[in-house]
Amino acid sequence: MTEITYVCPACGLRSKLKDSDPVPACCGEKMIPEELPVCRIPVSAESSRTGDEDGPCSDGTTPKKKA
Repeated sequence: MTEITYVCPACGLRSKLKDSDPVPACCGEKMIPEELPVCRIPVSAESSRTGDEDGPCSDGTTPKKKA
């Protein structure tokens, strides 16, 4: 069984329960499941080059600057 972390919207209290347990209440309201942060790390090296403007190497498609 997996665990779900619930957060009270009023006071911020966190509570970990099994997914089969009923939704807990706090401050007179039902607690809400805690949202996971969005992962912004690229899955592979190929996908990271397009999003990172300060990449470590050039792909050779940009023209060289004239001195």
